[in-house]
Amino acid sequence: MNAIAKFLGDWKLEFSRLLDYADTIESCRKIIGLDGCFLKAGCRRELLLAVGKNGNNQMYPIAWAVVDQETKHSWSWFLSYLIEDLQLGDGTGITVIPLNTPTQQHVRPFQQPPMRQPIIGHASTLCADTSKVKGMKKQQPTARASSTSTAWAASTSTARPTSSPVGMSPASSVGRKKTRDVGFDVYTDIQSGRQVINIWQGRTLRTRVIVMKPLVFFFLLSLVFSFVTYNLITMVIRYTFVGFEKSNSKAVGFTQLFLDPIIHMPHNLTKPKPQKLLFHIALTATDTPYSKWQCRIMYYWYLKKKNLPGSEMGKFTRILHSGTPDNLMDEIPTFVVDPLPQGFDMGYIVLNRPWAFVQWLEKATIEEEYILMAEPDHIFLNPLPNLAYGDYPVAFPFFYMKPAEHEEIIRKFFPKENGPVTNVDPIGNSPVIIKKNLLEQVATTWMNISLRMKHDEETDKTFGWVLEMYAYAIASALHGVQHILRKDFMLQPPWDLDNRKKFILHYTYACDYNMKGELTYGKIGDWRFNKRSYIKGPPPKNLSLPPPNIPESVVTLVKMVNEATANIPNW
Repeated sequence: MNAIAKFLGDWKLEFSRLLDYADTIESCRKIIGLDGCFLKAGCRRELLLAVGKNGNNQMYPIAWAVVDQETKHSWSWFLSYLIEDLQLGDGTGITVIPLNTPTQQHVRPFQQPPMRQPIIGHASTLCADTSKVKGMKKQQPTARASSTSTAWAASTSTARPTSSPVGMSPASSVGRKKTRDVGFDVYTDIQSGRQVINIWQGRTLRTRVIVMKPLVFFFLLSLVFSFVTYNLITMVIRYTFVGFEKSNSKAVGFTQLFLDPIIHMPHNLTKPKPQKLLFHIALTATDTPYSKWQCRIMYYWYLKKKNLPGSEMGKFTRILHSGTPDNLMDEIPTFVVDPLPQGFDMGYIVLNRPWAFVQWLEKATIEEEYILMAEPDHIFLNPLPNLAYGDYPVAFPFFYMKPAEHEEIIRKFFPKENGPVTNVDPIGNSPVIIKKNLLEQVATTWMNISLRMKHDEETDKTFGWVLEMYAYAIASALHGVQHILRKDFMLQPPWDLDNRKKFILHYTYACDYNMKGELTYGKIGDWRFNKRSYIKGPPPKNLSLPPPNIPESVVTLVKMVNEATANIPNW
């Protein structure tokens, strides 16, 4: 079982890292193939996938998703994320080939699935320009199946033209045929040389088809089928092993097969947001100098990014759990709450975090519907939109959070009747954007589990400084709250090297380098930045920049700290 788990890896973590392959996708050819298939056995779901072709004309898997059914809505949801993640814009230059489209059981004849225009709406690239056909209304194309060829079909209803479309010339060897008032015209596209078939019923144009070359069709079809077969086999293997449970060292049988997606697909995902969905930024802090200087830098960058395009950042609150006001009350919006009773935290001050959120949620007036739980050592790299969707909060997956590897301990707080241990997300409470009403449900459970874990000797020894993070993940799972996992939510130098398309910089790790630009982690380097070097007071202004060949993320961190300290009054 352990060997299988190591071979298959952590599916949630691997899925969250798909964005790391964005640079590779940029080198692919501008062609995307779409397909879907049924998953049999215990999965009882359907697989949607998108594949491309790299510079060597090899198959390149771009994205896949497991959905309840292959419907208009599920395809719209899949394609909307594909457009957003690949930044396809209006789709110029992109060719999309639906190798296996929904049958009539899913889409009625000539009914148009509401897919987004950028993916399949470029007539000049994918099919004849319908605006040039006499009397034809311009309409969004739709993918349909053909019994003899793979094709693009534009669903239309218009009067039959008396002449050939502009840009088309009648094929010399093919005429017009009719059977029971249903006929077809065959033309040759002058620009592309492809054959175009118009299918008629009476004088009504029902379908326009662009016929692909057979060799291209069979080549792409074989690639996609190979990919589908591979994923099907691996899924069956995975869920077969997951379905077995053991009791008293004896297998009790195949009791349940369950699907463990990253999230369930929201039912209203295709509906556009009517307006900005602001979220309230909240972080917990102490009154120590170490916490204060970090809060001041974070608040500086919050003000810099809050009103920029793309931001949905609302108001800001520092939740001060020292019990008494401090000297930053006028500089940073602050809400004072009580610490845990003396001795309750057992020297682990982070246990005050869930208790602070419980008090703040009960006593404060929070106008925004969503809340971002943040920490003092966060810096906003870019304007942060609301990455959550409805009741699905968003979180950052930490590589060291591995609930499945600690199932015996997790089960102390998350019994089997609550579901598989994979329901516990590999996250902490920060950064998380979550609906306020969901956090109100989770917060008290999060606090109680944190205290129980700290008083359990085995759990405390195993989880150590991430104990409170596991408590939040378990509390969320107990309430049925599953998080969208986004690797681009946060950047952690020195391990994460690239700043692009990231929103938050988290400087919790020490950055130690020699003068050659080589990382000397665990050993104090010739050049270093470590927040723990400034426990008794803030870092000085104008810190020295790192030597050459240092990762961009580390250079950005030092530059942003220097800018903040140079502009914050009375630093």
